[in-house]
Amino acid sequence: AAAQNYRASDAKLLEEKKPIQVVETVYHGEEPRSYFVNKFLIPGDRDGEELVGGVAIDVTERLKMQEELREGQARSQAILNAALDVVVTIDHVGNILEFNPAAEKMFGHLRTDVLGKNMGEVIVPPELRGRHQQAMERCVRSGESQILGKLLELPAMRADGSQFPAELTINRVEHGPRPLFTGFIRDITARRAAEQEIRQLNATLEKRV
Repeated sequence: AAAQNYRASDAKLLEEKKPIQVVETVYHGEEPRSYFVNKFLIPGDRDGEELVGGVAIDVTERLKMQEELREGQARSQAILNAALDVVVTIDHVGNILEFNPAAEKMFGHLRTDVLGKNMGEVIVPPELRGRHQQAMERCVRSGESQILGKLLELPAMRADGSQFPAELTINRVEHGPRPLFTGFIRDITARRAAEQEIRQLNATLEKRV
């Protein structure tokens, strides 16, 4: 198969008469090596003769790293999609980079509709957006914040504008020159309701004592 690919690329070069770039696999014993080859025509010793020349760069390790990266990204995406908790990742200016299926269900937004949009405009109630933006700017500027890594309770907003109590943890992720931020969010409406029932029950019992 490898030899057929070599001949095919040589034939293409001879037919089109212009340089081509291909990735070819060469077997050194049992260990295959991949090469990025820039092929071109060079004149032969006889009049009108054209020979195939080329410069090859060994890209075996680079291709392995790319494949490992793709596999790692696929595993991470599978875990993210299966997560029961809402996971939202934003960049350093607050634009949404990831919005998992649990987030779609909780907030009523499709992932494809919110990617690239500012998180504050999507899930933060209007009255809290100013504070949210200020907190983001402090996180990016200094790397320190009173909200990072802590369990917070605050209102969140659905696509229809309705609000609900949410529990939120935000983690900073170093990514190149600019950090990313990943939030894990839970709807605690049921828990709040249960807590209210307990308070009411305790108040009723205290009156009877």
